[in-house]
This record gives sequence, structure tokens and C-alpha cells, in this order.
Amino acid sequence: LRSIAFYVAGLFRSAKEDQVLFLSSGIAFNGILCVIPVLLLITSLLGIFLSSSRFPAQRVDEILNAVFPLQPYAQQIKATIKDVLEDIIRFRSKFGISGLAVLVWTAASLFGSIRTVLNKIYRVKPTKFVLRRILENMALVVLLGLLFLVANAFTWMIVYADSLLRELPGLESV
Repeated sequence: LRSIAFYVAGLFRSAKEDQVLFLSSGIAFNGILCVIPVLLLITSLLGIFLSSSRFPAQRVDEILNAVFPLQPYAQQIKATIKDVLEDIIRFRSKFGISGLAVLVWTAASLFGSIRTVLNKIYRVKPTKFVLRRILENMALVVLLGLLFLVANAFTWMIVYADSLLRELPGLESV
């Protein structure tokens, strides 16, 4: 029991010396900053979805007519929403490109924050040039994105192969 109390006290003392709460708030801030470009990418995907032939403009009108009553203020809100949706459709590629660029930058900043925090906690002095660290962080972001796509591609291939195998005669129970 004494050794547990000693361990917990040492843990709190070490956390206070390393300023863990301050450092974790910096990481959390950079994580929240990464949400902004993700929202731009979602907006771009919404523009792609709305401009596709699978979702006609009539459907948007039906949804807005169902949601908003026929009062003048509601019609003004409906017209404003339609204008915003038209802008989203028109600028979807710009939203996507800018969202992707800003996401790489903010995610690289997040990697840099994590690296800085780990260097401070483990008392490691950075030896690399600042520009090189920024480029490494951006390369890590791109590599992480590629690994994410590869992992998803493998998952899709396995699901597709499984569905093909289930269609073969005699292999339904496998």
C-alpha cells in the first residue's frame, strides 16, 4: 500500500514538473484546429453529392418545402439556403483542394506538437533544422493518409472476395 502511494505521488510530481496539462492542452488545440479543414472537405463532398445525377435539385426543393412553412420569413430563409447550396456546388473543387492543403498543414502542426511534447517529457534536445522537421511532419501526414487508403482498400478487397466466395456453389457455409 505504501509503495502504491509512493508511486502515485511520484507520478503527480513528475506530471507537474513536465507541465503535462499545459502540453496536453496544446495538443488538444492543434487537434481542434484540424477539424476546420475536415469541415471544408465535408463541404466539398456535399457539393459533389448535390451535383451528382443521383440527387436531383427537385429533391432539395422537396426537402426545403417540407421543412419550412409558407410564411415570408421562412421563404427568405429557404432562398438563402438554396443560394448557399448553389455556392457549395459551384465551389466544391476549391473547397476540396483548400481543405486538403490546410488539413496537411494543420495535421503537420499536430505531429509537430506531439513531437515537441514527447521531446520535453523525455528531455530530448531537437537536433534537426526547423524546416526539415516541418517537411518531415508533412511527409508523415501524407504517409499516414496513404496508409489509411491502403488499409481501407484491403478491407474493401477482403469484403469483396468474401462476397464472391459466398456466391460459389458449395462454399455458402464457409
